[in-house]
Amino acid sequence: MLNFLKNILGSKSKKKIIIFCGAGISAESGLNTFRDKDGLWTKYNIDEVCNLKTFQKNKEKVFEFHNLVKTEILKAKFNQAHKDLADIQKQYGIENVHIFTSNIDNLLEQAGCKNVIHVHGDIHGMKCLDCTEQWNIGENPYVVDDFCPKCLSKNTKPDIIFFNEQAEQYHILNKYFESSGEIINKQIVPNIKLLVGTSFNVLPVHVFRINRGETILVDPNPNIAGYERDFKKIIRKNAVEGIAEAKEIIRLLYP
Repeated sequence: MLNFLKNILGSKSKKKIIIFCGAGISAESGLNTFRDKDGLWTKYNIDEVCNLKTFQKNKEKVFEFHNLVKTEILKAKFNQAHKDLADIQKQYGIENVHIFTSNIDNLLEQAGCKNVIHVHGDIHGMKCLDCTEQWNIGENPYVVDDFCPKCLSKNTKPDIIFFNEQAEQYHILNKYFESSGEIINKQIVPNIKLLVGTSFNVLPVHVFRINRGETILVDPNPNIAGYERDFKKIIRKNAVEGIAEAKEIIRLLYP
C-alpha cells in the first residue's frame, strides 16, 4: 500500500517534457533542409510551389515538386536521434512526453514515437480546400485534381501547410509551450522543453516561451541572437550527438 501511495503522489509532480523537432533532426537521414545549398528546395521557387496564394496558378508545378519531395522522403530511414526521442518517450511515459515537429516526414513514428503532432502536415495526406476534408493516400503519389471523397470537389492539394495557409495545429503547440509547468504544493514544477534542429525562421524562437520552464536547444548553428540567456542549455551539435547529450541532462532534471 505504501508503494502504491508513493506512485500516486509521485505521478502528480512529474514534469512534462515538450519536444519540438525541425528539419535538422532528419538532415542526418539524408533529407534536405531549406538551408541546404544544393537541395531540392533550391531548384524551385518556393513562392510558386509552397504558397497558397499562387497555388491555383502553379498547380501542376506544385504537385510535381511535392511528389519529388515525397519520393525523397520515402527513401529515408530514421536515425539515432529519432530513436533517442522514442526512448525518452518510452522512459518517461507517453502521457508526460509530447512531441511536435514541423517536418512532413514520419521518421519519428518509424523510430517508435507516439502521438506526434505534425504542425505543418505530413506527406501521407490530401486536403480539400472547399470542405476542408482530409484523407490518407499512404505512399501513393499526389494526383492533380484528385477528387475529395466527401464533397467530390477537385480543389484539392497535398495536406502540407503552405505559406499563407492557416496551420491549425499551432494552437495546440502554443498551449503546450505557453505553460511553465504545473503548480504542485504552491510551487511550479517546471516543464522541460527540448528544441532540436530548428532554424526559427518559420516559427520564431519567442513562440516557444523558452524562458518558461527548463529549455534545452540542440543545433550546431543556432539562430538565437538575444535569447541565449533564456536557455537552460545550448548544445551546439548535430541532432544525433546533441540529443544523446540532452538525454543525460533530462535525466538529471527529471524528478
